[in-house]
Parts: sequence; structure tokens; C-alpha cells
Amino acid sequence: MSGSASTPEGPRWDPLYSRFRSSTSESAPANLCLMKLQRFGGASLELQDLLTVHVRAQRMDWWKREISANPTHPGSWQPHKSLRISTSKLGIGPLKNSNRTPLGLHYVAKKIGAGHPVGSVFRGRRLRGFTWDGMPDAGITTRILWLRGREPGRNLGGDVDTFERYVYIHGFSDETTLGLPHSCGCVHVEARELIPLFDRLPIHTPVWIQEN
Repeated sequence: MSGSASTPEGPRWDPLYSRFRSSTSESAPANLCLMKLQRFGGASLELQDLLTVHVRAQRMDWWKREISANPTHPGSWQPHKSLRISTSKLGIGPLKNSNRTPLGLHYVAKKIGAGHPVGSVFRGRRLRGFTWDGMPDAGITTRILWLRGREPGRNLGGDVDTFERYVYIHGFSDETTLGLPHSCGCVHVEARELIPLFDRLPIHTPVWIQEN
């Protein structure tokens, strides 16, 4: 089996990956993510996890790849867990300063907050305090998965650059808002779900954000 090389931008496309699809009807979002990875780069047999964000349902699905016993077959993606989330209260959109949630193919570019307790508060991606110590209304807590777009003109470059807009998957102090659009463009996740997600997902994990 041919190996897949890695680049600073992430794992490079492996031709064997093109034969790799989930077989269940519910796997359509994961398959769409895989097709986008084939077009824009970042797909590899090294991938074990991917995320699909569903704005209308206020849900994020975590997919895991089942390893095949056949060394010439890359396996299949299966749903692992669904998480309640909160995306932008202003809806979807890619523009800088819009405070909307961008659509399309992204990946985890940076991980921030490892080892800090639940309720740690971040500003400018630096630890600034704790929700239980005078910061109960903090906007970014516990962990940060900083997203970068992969689709030029849609979520990468110019005025539509997700990374430069500081769009994260992160914790939030008021978890009663989960399941409702409430953020300023980011994806809010419950702390008890976010920590294992953060610990398991490597840099370059694909994140597909769609409206439905």
C-alpha cells in the first residue's frame, strides 16, 4: 500500500482514499466532506476523525474511521457521537466582521488550552482567569479548536478568511444556550463534551460546516 506524505498544510491526498466511503445513508455529510477533501486537499489514510457541523439542527457529528482488516482497503467512516452546539445568532456567512458562522470545508489549525480546568477563561487565546473566580459571563472557556478554511474565496483568503476571523470551536460560560443559535460566529460546545474531543482530535482534523 502506498503511504501518504504530510505537508505543513496537512496530510496530502492519497489515491487509495478515493475508494473510501461510508455505506450508510446517514453518512452523506461525511461523504461530502471527503469529496471536498479530494478537491481541496487534506485527505489521507492517516485521518481517523472528522467533524460535520449542522447549523439548522444546532448539532455537530463526530465521525471515526473503522480500520479494515484488509490492508488494501482504507475502511469506512461511522458516526461516533452527536454533540449539541450553538452557532451564530446572526446566521451563516463568511465575511470579516459579520459575526456569522462560515460554511464549507475547514480543518483544525491550532489547539489551545490543554491541561487547564473546566471554566478556564481565554482572551486573545491566553488564560485570563476562571468562570468561578469573578468571570461568570466569559465568552471563551475551557478549550479552543481554531479553524482554518480550505476553500479559497469561500472561507480562505481576503475578507472571507475563517482563520483571520478567529472562528473557533470552544467552550462557553452559559451552556443553557446550547441547541440555539447564540454565538458570534464560533461553534460553542459543552465543556464535558469538548475536552475529550480536544484530546482526541489531532491538528488538521477536517471540519465540514453545512446549513442543513
